[in-house]
Amino acid sequence: MGHETIARVSGDALIRRLDPRSQGEGIITALNGLTARCFGKEVPLQETCERFADATTLFLVEQAGTIVGYAFNDMLTLAGQRVNYWGSGFIAPEAQGKGLYDALNRERVRTIDADVIIQDAESSRGAGIQEAMR
Repeated sequence: MGHETIARVSGDALIRRLDPRSQGEGIITALNGLTARCFGKEVPLQETCERFADATTLFLVEQAGTIVGYAFNDMLTLAGQRVNYWGSGFIAPEAQGKGLYDALNRERVRTIDADVIIQDAESSRGAGIQEAMR
């Protein structure tokens, strides 16, 4: 899994699936800044670094060459089942309302082979999985 474009959505937006371990430090800073914009306050860089280091898969949403969203997914095995664990997922405030979050979640389902999907309990949008499965 390199820097693979997996979907084109909403005009000039695209989604890429990447291996977080193959990315440079600059991407961590960019994702931390995007997260801060979503929360409306600073987010400790160390939190983003730790989450980045633990992730199995990173999805980037790009529009006109700029990162406007991302999601982390982890592959786990629980009770013999392959689990696609949905961690953090964000769309920048200026890019919201364009269907990008739904498109991102559809790719999180479509491109990761799993028996079970579990969503982070802190997710601000609990319906994400149900919408992605449609």
